[in-house]
Amino acid sequence: MNASLSGFAFLFGYIVLVGTASFLSKFSMKQLNPYQVNFRMAIGMAVTAAPALWIKQGSLKVPIKALPLGAPIGLLMALGSISFVLALAELPVGMATGLQ
Repeated sequence: MNASLSGFAFLFGYIVLVGTASFLSKFSMKQLNPYQVNFRMAIGMAVTAAPALWIKQGSLKVPIKALPLGAPIGLLMALGSISFVLALAELPVGMATGLQ
């Protein structure tokens, strides 16, 4: 598969999956608060990260040299996720997802 074609396929998959998750998150907030939804999202990410590492590199080893750059990226992504779920609690799902 062509590199740019596979990149677009992954981007399309991301758009479909995040859009679906955002839509479902809005309904889950009838029973859960935004922090509980975000916590469940974090569990889902952790559950998928281990198999992804294993499939890609054959181990769960994370290079120590990458931590100084990886930790702030992870923190920013986590803060962005919390901000999105809080916005989703206040805005229509179409608007919040469209602006994402």
